[in-house]
Amino acid sequence: MTCRVQVGIVLCFTGCTAERLPADLIDLFEWKEASVLLDPFEDRPDNVECPTSSRVIEFEEETAFLEIDTLLCPYVTLYQETQVEILAGDTVVFPWGHRELEAPVPATGHVAFQIDGVLIEDRLVDIPASEMDTVVEVEMQENVASGSPVWLHLHNHGANQWLFYAAELQPM
Repeated sequence: MTCRVQVGIVLCFTGCTAERLPADLIDLFEWKEASVLLDPFEDRPDNVECPTSSRVIEFEEETAFLEIDTLLCPYVTLYQETQVEILAGDTVVFPWGHRELEAPVPATGHVAFQIDGVLIEDRLVDIPASEMDTVVEVEMQENVASGSPVWLHLHNHGANQWLFYAAELQPM
């Protein structure tokens, strides 16, 4: 037996852990609409109507994303559970964007992404606006158990399309 194999065996018996790889935090197909009682965001209007037809999974160049059409759904909070554990020091990567934004009068949209009470993104977007894509990266300060709540929030003024890609975990 070579020294390298012997060292590897000794390390594994003394508590080594498997290498952690990048992983999807969420499943684009698993979003559920939050009721008024579950919604953690304070800007919810009184009469929210958001048909499921306003949200579709699209594919462009083999990349999947959730597209929300705000002509049909000007306010929505979606939720699901994390698919993997997050450790302090890991980075959460949240890519999102929008097509050209229009409104009859200047307005502001609100996008938020929250994991177990930690805001990863909380941005006000002036409308009108040119098409935009962005990637938000946040280093987590605390552990988050697999199965913890994830919230995606959109409040928009005007008939627009917003794009939300699968958030990803980058282990430390």
